[in-house]
Amino acid sequence: MPANKLTLIEEQVQETFPLTPIQEGLLFNWIKQSEAGRQTNQITVGLTGELNEDAFARAWDTVALRNEMLRAVIRWEEDETPSLRIMKTWKPPVKDHDLSGLPEEEQESAVGCIRAADRNEANLSRSLFVVSLCTLGRGQYRMIVTFHRLVSDEDSDGRILDEFLRAYESVVQGDGAALAAKPPYRQYDAFLRAQRTNRAKAYWKRALAGYEPRDHFPVERIGAFGTESGIGTSQSDGTELWKRSSRAVPLSLQQALSRFTAKHGLDPAAALYAAWTVLLRCYSDSADVMFGVRMPGRPQPFEEIVACATNTLPLRAVVDDAETALDFMQDIALKVHDLSGHAFDSPADIKACCPLPSGESIIDSVFRIETPMYSCPAGGTLAVTGYEAEEGYEHAVNVTFRNGSEPSVKLTYDAVKFKASTMSRVLDHYLRLLENMIGCADQPLSEVNMLSDGERNTLLTEFNRTDTAVDGEWTIPGRFARQAALTPEHTAVMFRNTRLTYRELNERANGLARRLRRERIGPNTVVGIYMERSSDMMVAIMAVLKAGGAYLPLDPDYPEERIRFILEDSGARMLLVRSGSDGQVPFPGLTLAMDDAAAAAEDCADLAPLHTGEDVAYIIYTSGSTGKPKGVMIQHKAIMNTLCWNFDYYRYDGTEVVLIMDSFAFDNSVQDTFSPLLVGASIVILEQAKRLDAGYIGDVIESCRVTRLSTVPTLYTILLEHAYPKMGSLKLVIVAGENLSLKLAANHFAALPNCRLFNEYGPTENSVNTTVYELTPECGEILIGKPISNTKCYVVGKDNRLMPIGLPGELCIAGRGLSQGYVNRAELTRAKFVDNPFEPGTSMYKTGDLARWNEEGNLEFLGRVDRQIKLKGYRIELDEIEQALLRYEPVKQAAVVDLTSPNGLKYLCAYFTADGKVDAEHMKAFLMLELPAYMIPAHMMQIERIPMLTSGKINRSALPAPDTRPAAGKGGSGLPPTAIERDLLVLWEETGGRPGTEAHEPVFSDADSILLMRFYAKINKKYPNVLSITDLFKHTSIHDISKRIETRLVR
Repeated sequence: MPANKLTLIEEQVQETFPLTPIQEGLLFNWIKQSEAGRQTNQITVGLTGELNEDAFARAWDTVALRNEMLRAVIRWEEDETPSLRIMKTWKPPVKDHDLSGLPEEEQESAVGCIRAADRNEANLSRSLFVVSLCTLGRGQYRMIVTFHRLVSDEDSDGRILDEFLRAYESVVQGDGAALAAKPPYRQYDAFLRAQRTNRAKAYWKRALAGYEPRDHFPVERIGAFGTESGIGTSQSDGTELWKRSSRAVPLSLQQALSRFTAKHGLDPAAALYAAWTVLLRCYSDSADVMFGVRMPGRPQPFEEIVACATNTLPLRAVVDDAETALDFMQDIALKVHDLSGHAFDSPADIKACCPLPSGESIIDSVFRIETPMYSCPAGGTLAVTGYEAEEGYEHAVNVTFRNGSEPSVKLTYDAVKFKASTMSRVLDHYLRLLENMIGCADQPLSEVNMLSDGERNTLLTEFNRTDTAVDGEWTIPGRFARQAALTPEHTAVMFRNTRLTYRELNERANGLARRLRRERIGPNTVVGIYMERSSDMMVAIMAVLKAGGAYLPLDPDYPEERIRFILEDSGARMLLVRSGSDGQVPFPGLTLAMDDAAAAAEDCADLAPLHTGEDVAYIIYTSGSTGKPKGVMIQHKAIMNTLCWNFDYYRYDGTEVVLIMDSFAFDNSVQDTFSPLLVGASIVILEQAKRLDAGYIGDVIESCRVTRLSTVPTLYTILLEHAYPKMGSLKLVIVAGENLSLKLAANHFAALPNCRLFNEYGPTENSVNTTVYELTPECGEILIGKPISNTKCYVVGKDNRLMPIGLPGELCIAGRGLSQGYVNRAELTRAKFVDNPFEPGTSMYKTGDLARWNEEGNLEFLGRVDRQIKLKGYRIELDEIEQALLRYEPVKQAAVVDLTSPNGLKYLCAYFTADGKVDAEHMKAFLMLELPAYMIPAHMMQIERIPMLTSGKINRSALPAPDTRPAAGKGGSGLPPTAIERDLLVLWEETGGRPGTEAHEPVFSDADSILLMRFYAKINKKYPNVLSITDLFKHTSIHDISKRIETRLVR
């Protein structure tokens, strides 16, 4: 039994009522959230005058006697069907707090703490109604009245206060004036139960058909699914779970709204709801949106009833951008009219028409229109000097539009999930949309803009101030020849025990380039290079460029079929190989060996250039969505933009030694290779067979005194784990190509505190690099940073509409570094390289990556659009789950994939590596703090190593298949059910669970809320006080619950 739970004596019970459908929903949400104070309404009233304490207490006795719900006690743990017990008599808990001895500022702080404590006390296990009286000074008081939402809603607050003041004056005056009679609660309860019909279910099935629930707002999940830095989650010390932001509605907008709705015969609510709908459409980048609206539930003769009578109903609308704002408002008005006929429908019945995991809401925001109802009785001995009402909230975002003499719009939001700056912008955007929709009602919604001119300028100009002068005449071979003349005897390339000076590399490349020109290799002619990593590889690349051609690197580890396809698709005229590899790759064109005698005999002087910055420098093939790789063509002017930015940003000089970690067939090698070689620095090439051997790489770093390297996070994780004692010469590390985790950043600075760490982002289509961000030991988030020189980034929605700061969208890129397109893929090129709507006459590349801006103009990478899956009605970012796994201390590497079971059910599977055996239950408990339940992988496999591609990225297709086959009659684990499992399976079927359920099946994730509550009641009788009902939400199967019971019984 919970601490301080009220003892109930049945003889004191006047009546018992089953919970109404609305109360059932509130009870279930309270149990699931297990957060005290989240479901309370509270009013704080300033009082002045000589207060009679006896009259004060008697007045509240009178109010409680008149309103059954204020004498209610709920019982649900002992009974399969939760119920309200109305006590015959009830002394409301009235607490006195003398704060008169405190300074004024301390009084306010103390009142805040009392309010928080009262929210905790208005608890289902104790009293549902609490009153506090704070004495601030002579004749100065603050009264705090707190109700649990199961017994009172926001529309009851003013009624209760009015009754109290009238009862108080009656007691003080001794006139015995009777308050107006009201119908008993039993009549209202009977009325509610008469409203439930099958017609309602049919309506909601139609209304919600095909809806896909989503987060309409950018949820912050950094750290825990618990706290954002600096925000508390406990209310015991006065710190609130919620934050608030508000705006006064400008007088001009008030007047415009009144004139507009009067002119068109619209209820103002339709305009207010329509603007919020359009905002959700913009924020979620989805035309199909839904939010909650509050529907009053007090028809005659129940207008004065104190009860939980206001229902929250989902309002769904599909926004057609071609529709005018006026037409859309009229559509919303019709929808609201339809909803008014369903004000008493059961929330459980509504949710059942849009199946989701148990306990998950189908809406994430609620819009309430509030009309001030309270008016202070005149002529009393007590004067009301202030009135503040705060209602409890179930949903993450709550909007209150307050009518009256000083209208305002208030946003109350979950401070755990959302940043204050983002929510502040929500209000600004809402008011701007409302103003624009009213002012331009005949224009299509596509032309209604929520961004201010200042915001557009920030997104398009301030965040993209990257214009930098670049000499367009410089090409890679031209710049290299210049450098070779400046530092001819400096080491250019190191491989194994050999070194090539700049003079040697230049002369060998010149000789081979002349041989290539004799074979008619010139501008935009493609030359394949098929050889293992070596000094010869570098000579070959430079020779092709000097000849004027475009080099096409082929990794020898590629399958033969892939190499054959690339050579054929690219139209390569020649294939350069090393002796011994000739003939290994079928190629109909000319194959030339590096040690060809004719090439060796060629003149080694510099060649006159044949190409310009407009010509193609190289072609890199990347994976394609059709299963066939696609070739990206990069011009000299594009890659030179990236290289020139590199020289300046990273401050390269001739003392640097750069390790080439990536395959030459991976575009990051282009930047790593040429940035050093065009400024006189040295590069180190790894042996092909040992390129993923951490010990060997550490030896190379140590022996060659490597100062810089760039690699993917997966490979760098392994390096830090196995080779960091040999990495002391490093001054700068760049990671790119995959998500960087905070754990990897922390490990880097722990191992190499004097080595700088950069996170780069960039698709091959934008010449290797697009943005960069330098991390520090103190950084609390991973960003991809700001655009590099002559590069512009845009975060857009599906219709290329600019997304505001903080909102996710597709990252698009424009600027000097863009590729000219794909080889032989004109249709794909047109689809990905589109006209730039923000700079007409230029192109914009659609990356397919999700990102968002922060206030400082840095971009945050959120994953791939094509790694966003839908599971149980939810859209899920697999990258987000991987990052949560990496925040679990023992985990070294992680990968998450979505799979399909033999019976056709989709599920998530997580793979991870760790030093020792990881307790899966402990890790799952950690993830429950980080992620919502529907994102927790059903299977978690600890494996020895995460398979990698030749690029060092995770090879997801090579991850082992999990064995998920259930063994019939053995609980799905291959073992017979335990005694506790057998007990629970019986109770599950008795409750109404599916017969034949296996112990390991995740049945709780989709179970009905009332079913779970009844199941818990049965468990509690069988195993008293062993479980909390919240255990049913933290675990998904009978097996999980049985283990929980077993553990606690042992204790």
